[in-house]
Amino acid sequence: MILTWLGKKALLVEITDYLTVRQTAEKWGVTARWVQFLVKDGRITEAVRLGNAWLIHKDAVKPCETRNRKKNNGKVGEKHE
Repeated sequence: MILTWLGKKALLVEITDYLTVRQTAEKWGVTARWVQFLVKDGRITEAVRLGNAWLIHKDAVKPCETRNRKKNNGKVGEKHE
């Protein structure tokens, strides 16, 4: 068990129920930086801060993709419209 602070309240968490940002990124198939962005954006609510690291609950659900990305079907040199 680890005691961490959530705002002004202390929170006791079982460390075995949480994954690091890197472990979560590997599980979801995204980059660690993207997971950090999702946490800071408030889209992963099952995250707790421990020192300077984020821990994400192992049962957390990957948020839906909200970026509007256009694909060029792998063709090099073509512009998106």
